Amino acid sequence: MFEIPDTTVDNLPRFADWVELCALAGPTKKVSQSVVADVAKDAGLVEGLTDDLFPGDITFDDLDTFSPDDVSHRFAEIIWEHLQLRADTLGSNYPFIIENDQLERRTDAWSDFAAYVLLLVADLSRCYSVAADLEPGSSFQYLFEKVVQAAGLGLAGGASVRFGWPREKHWPKPVNKRIRRFADAMRLPMENLRGKTHSKEKDRGLDVAIRFGFPDDGPATLILLTQCATGKHWRKKRGEPSIAHWRDILQWQGHLVRAVAIPWRLTRPTELVSAYRHFDDAVILDRPRLAAGGPDSKISNDIKKAIVRWCARQLKKLPTVGA
Repeated sequence: MFEIPDTTVDNLPRFADWVELCALAGPTKKVSQSVVADVAKDAGLVEGLTDDLFPGDITFDDLDTFSPDDVSHRFAEIIWEHLQLRADTLGSNYPFIIENDQLERRTDAWSDFAAYVLLLVADLSRCYSVAADLEPGSSFQYLFEKVVQAAGLGLAGGASVRFGWPREKHWPKPVNKRIRRFADAMRLPMENLRGKTHSKEKDRGLDVAIRFGFPDDGPATLILLTQCATGKHWRKKRGEPSIAHWRDILQWQGHLVRAVAIPWRLTRPTELVSAYRHFDDAVILDRPRLAAGGPDSKISNDIKKAIVRWCARQLKKLPTVGA
């Protein structure tokens, strides 16, 4: 198993992430409540635990009457409640089956859920001494944008096209020609670009455009102009992409809305509100929302292979119990 992440004992969603990681990429494809309880107790995680961790839990009216085993098993049970909620929310997009007290990977190979693992590792690795390389310019940046593109297809049901830099394979380098390719992929007319672009422009702040398709995938809808924010300075992506900068580039035939995609989980509603305000009223696509789009069913095989290679390198960095 992987070592318990460095976080506070009340961060139960983070411990649920840890259990998922152990079931996805550990030596076996299943993890039981009893094993999690034993690891938590052996690590001293639940020593001195108070009922503040379990608000409203009537079984902890008198904590002194419970043994360390009782406390550690209750701790594991609550983690399983978080896992069950994820299973109920994601349905077939959830990589696991929950049966009684066991979390089991659906398939023999974790690579079948490469996009899910990429998001999980990117988020959870921040709680270890050796974090994954998520900085701009790394291979993660491109792979994350491709996951966002794939998730957009599932979330919105319409066109989802990456315009980010470095450019897509076989796309032309001149910005106007890339915009023409982008317009064709979005199935939208392009405006006259004279005086609106310059030769050195790259992605113009736009990583992925996502259209809400409804059954017809036609006009008169919403289009998310999405910036992908990663790395230590992800909060500096304010104001990108500029709607004013893109409004007269294509005939959008819909309402443009800014969005910011991030590879971490914003656990509390207050965190989502804070991010919404920080990014100037942008739609926030955090890890759970991206996972709900089922990107693993929509990424291409070559991108999947690249994600698997990235994940394999990062997983080797993470400390394991007894290592």
